[in-house]
Amino acid sequence: MSKRAHDKRDGNEPEITDALLEYRIPFWKLKPGDGADLFVTIPYANESEFVEVKMPGGRMTKRELELQAWCELNGVAYRIVRTANDIRDAYARHVAKNAMIFDRTNRLGEPYQQTRKEFVIHESLK
Repeated sequence: MSKRAHDKRDGNEPEITDALLEYRIPFWKLKPGDGADLFVTIPYANESEFVEVKMPGGRMTKRELELQAWCELNGVAYRIVRTANDIRDAYARHVAKNAMIFDRTNRLGEPYQQTRKEFVIHESLK
């Protein structure tokens, strides 16, 4: 596989990250070749997982399969998503359970409005 093909991001990744932002779920963009595209945390559920974004019909690379196997062996969640609906289906239970997200001043009933900058915790350096 050429270096260029290995460093490429999936075309549907913005759709996936927009769905995470919609559900207010923090994530880190990992570097190409790390074995997954995103690392997602769900702080109020005390959970985190690797997320691999694939285009419909896309195949896993050797490195992605290695990380997935390591995750399974060590009890770490590894999710493969192809559409924003996959994200919505995966995290709907967290959103439903924790529908009220309060602002930093803890005013009851006023949802906290995060900006995209606050939400995308880390983007890979180019």
